[in-house]
Amino acid sequence: CRCNVQLGAFGATEKLKRAIPLKVLDALALKMPMVVGDTPGCRELLTDGEHCVFAKLAHPQDIADKILWLKAHPSLSGKIAEAGYNLYENELSIERIAAQLSQDLKSHQIHVQ
Repeated sequence: CRCNVQLGAFGATEKLKRAIPLKVLDALALKMPMVVGDTPGCRELLTDGEHCVFAKLAHPQDIADKILWLKAHPSLSGKIAEAGYNLYENELSIERIAAQLSQDLKSHQIHVQ
């Protein structure tokens, strides 16, 4: 990828407020800093300034300001990208989800073949 920042979804829809867009997970997996809409769904997973930079929904100026902030702070941008990637690897990777699902099934004595 030749970009410096990934952009999440910024619409002010009820569905977006509840969901975490797949592009957010993609950005984490790619170890890219991202600007994402500040929603309750994203706040369940991400911390502003640690894993991403939140921007106000449906607010183009705030989105632009956050992109420019990341550009002006490359070392912080790199730390955000690294923390996001670590979150992905530790909590969201296919391997981690499969291991957690297997553990949950075993703890409930459910056998899957």
